[in-house]
Amino acid sequence: MLTAPNQSWSMDFVSDALFNGHKFRALTVVDNYTRECLTIKAAPSLSGADVVRALARIVDERRGKPLRIQVDKGPEFISFALDKWAYETGVTLDFSRPGKPTDNAFIESFNGSLRDECLNTNWFMSLENARKKLENWRQDYNHFRPHSSLADTAPALFARQFAIASTPLDSLARSCAVHGRRSRLSRSSQKLSQLFSSNIWRGQGEPQPSRVTIPSP
Repeated sequence: MLTAPNQSWSMDFVSDALFNGHKFRALTVVDNYTRECLTIKAAPSLSGADVVRALARIVDERRGKPLRIQVDKGPEFISFALDKWAYETGVTLDFSRPGKPTDNAFIESFNGSLRDECLNTNWFMSLENARKKLENWRQDYNHFRPHSSLADTAPALFARQFAIASTPLDSLARSCAVHGRRSRLSRSSQKLSQLFSSNIWRGQGEPQPSRVTIPSP
């Protein structure tokens, strides 16, 4: 039973072709708890080393490492490069049983949606064009696609809500206090700027003398 992001990821490959018949493959990685697609990496071919580079980029730039990754026993996933990376980073590779795609149901479902909604509905004029369309679809899937298992919430929004709910109250209070001080300083700066630019201040920053009206005798 998953209770948080990064407890379990899934990854697999999909294959397709450009308009001229040149084939390409795409590595897909999904967080099984938030249902976010973490990457879709397309290339003419992908090795175990390519998989490692894709995972390392996710870990470094996006969200930290997972506890385990569910994969099949394809040559890229049983490669020395991936095994070494998993050992060094403390990630468990959870291999599905041969002929049992239900062991990796999350990525199978995701790849089915990717196939139906993107790969089967687009012409890819070049590899770069395919990468752009795949990334656009990934962004739409993460940020705008309600997911039934997430109470009809988009994966990225669900992840943000989880992060807020999991943040200790004292951390939130400190964050709000810092934000409040910054807002007050910003407002004070604006007021000073308005004061110096108004008619109240003249000359070299000296206040204008007040006028005294002496009644006539």
